[in-house]
Amino acid sequence: MTPLIKTQLDSADSLLPETIDLYLACASFERRCLTFTAHFATSRVKRAVLCENDSLAAITSEFSESLQSRLGNAAERVVFRRNDPLDIADKLQAAIGTSASARSILVDITTFTHEALLILIRLLQLRIAPSDRVLFAYTMASDYSIGAAGSEKWLSKGISEIRSVLGFPGEVLPSRRDHLIILTGFETERAAKLVDDFEPGVVSLGFVTTDVSEREHHISSRAFQQFFLEKYASAQTFSFSCFDAAATRDAILGRARAVPGCNVVVSAMNTKISTLGAALAATEDERIQLCYAFANEYNYEGYSLPGEYCYIGDVTSLLRKSVE
Repeated sequence: MTPLIKTQLDSADSLLPETIDLYLACASFERRCLTFTAHFATSRVKRAVLCENDSLAAITSEFSESLQSRLGNAAERVVFRRNDPLDIADKLQAAIGTSASARSILVDITTFTHEALLILIRLLQLRIAPSDRVLFAYTMASDYSIGAAGSEKWLSKGISEIRSVLGFPGEVLPSRRDHLIILTGFETERAAKLVDDFEPGVVSLGFVTTDVSEREHHISSRAFQQFFLEKYASAQTFSFSCFDAAATRDAILGRARAVPGCNVVVSAMNTKISTLGAALAATEDERIQLCYAFANEYNYEGYSLPGEYCYIGDVTSLLRKSVE
């Protein structure tokens, strides 16, 4: 079971340590970037690093200023060159730093890009001290693609570039077939473009488990699943969890091992918690490469609506176990 537990946002404060030595969050075009920070006593934060993407600054500036105001003098702003993974890694590495004394590190993973989050996870795996404690928080959405119904919902469109995620290169041999594993969500058009551009020998499409209702997570859509199954009739399918990173890790590892003798490439296009699961899988099986499909367009106006719940918990043991 994942250590991340679901709780009402109003109760999140009681689950946090008395002192937070480092708080990491990302200013986004989604109002959800404000939600978690608004629901705990920021006076307990010694140092906060607020990340922001340079290409979106005109859209995110209002939310960035709100976060800085909420966190006060503890906050410092870090601007990523969004299309430069090395810049993202360098600035995140500087943000994390090192310390001889025990630290509590809290990360609001909600609105980091999938790529930036994966890079951050890898840095935490490699750089946290034995005495450090790392907590992740993820704010749920009550709706995605606000105002759109059914199969009309969308979060992003098009792909300008497909690249390997820094820190998760995998073991890729030209002589082997590619096995592309996708954790699907609402980004149907982008996922389909990824398959078409990648032209893998084997495709495995992951759909969220049915034990979580559509009303709760708004991601598992029969219409989207049907689209994929009709378009890629030869694709293999499997289930994964939106909100259990360890279960998602195991589901990916199971698919990777089910088709031996292939290059294994994974694209995480669902919740950030399942993205953590992808990182854990790639760390446990170093043959797995993680890829990021850089989107051409995002649904800036109606991406998501904040919900009343979040997932929060100590992920230190998961991060450490994956690199042992």
